[in-house]
Amino acid sequence: MKKDPFTGKVIGCAIEVNRVLGPGLLKSTYQQCLAHEFHLEGIAFKLEHPLPVEYKGVRLDCGYRIDILVENRLIIELKAVGEIKGIEAPRGKPRGISVCKDFLTLYIRSFTPQ
Repeated sequence: MKKDPFTGKVIGCAIEVNRVLGPGLLKSTYQQCLAHEFHLEGIAFKLEHPLPVEYKGVRLDCGYRIDILVENRLIIELKAVGEIKGIEAPRGKPRGISVCKDFLTLYIRSFTPQ
């Protein structure tokens, strides 16, 4: 897999938040701190960005929200669980990262749309 400096910078921000806060806090706390870290690094992002579903040519707002959409090209889904299952993996954009904050572990997953 080819290394991407942008993705590396985003992962570095997540590691910094994880290092400072440690485990055991609410997902919303990690989300806000990661957003602040992106702001400090000059990285554009959107919190709770809507993700419509395409069904038979119609866009439907089914209430899906991306935790953090980074520069309109990277999805970050924060999980407050010890393990990320396949169904929880981010979908719908060219690349995504799942970050698990339960045990000071970052689960990283790049993906391509289905």
